[in-house]
Amino acid sequence: MSRSPRTKPKQKSSRALRELARGTIAGMGATWCSHPWDTLKTRLQLGFHPDKGGSMIRLAMSTLESEGVAGLYRGVIPPLLTAGVKSGSMMFSRALWMKLLRESKFFSSEIEQSRNSRYRILLLSGALTGATVAPLHVVTDLVKIRMQGTTAEATGGLTTLGTARKIILEEGWSALTIGMSAGVLRLSSAFMLLFPLYDGFSNIAGTSTVDGNRPSGPVALFAGSASGMVSWSFSLPWDVVKTSMQMDPKRYPTFSTTIKKIAVCDGITGFFRGYWAVMFRAVVMNASFFWFYELVTANVI
Repeated sequence: MSRSPRTKPKQKSSRALRELARGTIAGMGATWCSHPWDTLKTRLQLGFHPDKGGSMIRLAMSTLESEGVAGLYRGVIPPLLTAGVKSGSMMFSRALWMKLLRESKFFSSEIEQSRNSRYRILLLSGALTGATVAPLHVVTDLVKIRMQGTTAEATGGLTTLGTARKIILEEGWSALTIGMSAGVLRLSSAFMLLFPLYDGFSNIAGTSTVDGNRPSGPVALFAGSASGMVSWSFSLPWDVVKTSMQMDPKRYPTFSTTIKKIAVCDGITGFFRGYWAVMFRAVVMNASFFWFYELVTANVI
């Protein structure tokens, strides 16, 4: 029997705060699980190939041989420390945007009887959420990518704080905004698809979210994996542009210049560098995020 949606006023008023807590816990768990794939993704996008083939498996083996497991977790501290804040703010922002959209004159009259309205709200709130939280993601990504794009030996063993300090001293505070336009486009396009697809795949798997039910663990793993792969496939070109700008701002000084250089040098395939590493990461990251999220929702908060 389907559970009825929560309707108590007190619960409604605290929904955004509960989403903040759920997203914080889920984000930290998912970041730890998926970081090795994120390191491989970044290095493939930057051209760190052990051979001409650019194989993800060969790169992983090469990294393990030369740097050990620690190499795959290089740069994990910035995203891990901020994962809770980023994921929590993402879910908090999404809850607020959904509330605003539901109460707007464009949707309030039809939201109760129209499934299409529900998906339009999920799509639009996802895009707005991506634009809202992008500045935080871009700043922390900069430090993470600079660390992932080099070995510990090459940087003299610089720590996370040391890397951040080096960036600020050598390039100024404005360096923290490198890749911002591409970052906004990546997150907006990804979140625009991620949440409605997660809802849709959950329904395909037999969980009627429209009736207020929450996906079980296996359904969350399936829906999270599938929605993550689709959303990342769509937003990957913007991620390649952002990564290139953040790693080498002298070679890629502007958004438009970066697009032109990638297109001229590598063609359309250049915007999909490290595709399979991204897909593996998308599966692990999104499956674990939504699994943790549903677990916390059902049992803790």
